[in-house]
Parts: sequence; structure tokens; C-alpha cells
Amino acid sequence: MTTRKYTSRSQQTTLTGSFTSGATTVTVTSAPTLLGGVTISAGQTFTVVIDPDTALEEIVDVTAVSGNQLTVTRGVDGSTGVDHSAGAIVRHMIIGRDLREANTHEEGAYSVHGIAASSTVVGTTDTQT
Repeated sequence: MTTRKYTSRSQQTTLTGSFTSGATTVTVTSAPTLLGGVTISAGQTFTVVIDPDTALEEIVDVTAVSGNQLTVTRGVDGSTGVDHSAGAIVRHMIIGRDLREANTHEEGAYSVHGIAASSTVVGTTDTQT
């Protein structure tokens, strides 16, 4: 399972050049401020939105960082890979997927945290400890 990283100290940045719909690497003005001190390791991602609040809005998962170059997975959470122009805003954001997954986990009573599907995490008839 991929671990997504978050920060409350992120500052938006911009694309230094155009980013075509099929590309998977993009250069931003300042990756360190975008990531707000978070380090991405193998198996981890960081979600950003390119051109937020516009018709070109696209959600991508950052899978690697090298200097100011980001390697990304395009078209996340129902968005579509589209062309973006130099100067487009890039912002770290919590997206619908994050909230849906947390809600699904919170509502789960079976097959969570490695507990067998036949086990109940919290019962309604036994004394809780």
C-alpha cells in the first residue's frame, strides 16, 4: 500500500515550463516549499493539484522528487491529464479520495488492521476494554 504524505507548511509554486498531457516529469519553481519539508521515499506519494480552481485543474500524485523536478502519476481521482502552461499554479491539497478513504476506514467494522473478516473490531454485546 502506498503511503501518502501531508504537510501543513506547504506553499504553492508554479511550473517553470509547459507540461504536456502525456509527460510524467515536471519542473516547478520551488519543490522544497511545495513539499513543506516533507521527504518522499520509495512507496510514498504527495498529492498536488495543477491549475486549481480552473477548467484545466488536474490532480497528480508526486512519486519522486529530484531538485525541483517532480515525477508524477497523472489524472488522479477522476481528473484527466491535460496540457498546462508555464506559470501554472501547483498546490498541495487534500482531495476527495483522502476523505473517502478515511470515511470508509472509520465506518469499517470487519477486515480492518489485519483482523479476519469474521471478527468484529468493536462489538455491541460484550464489555469493551
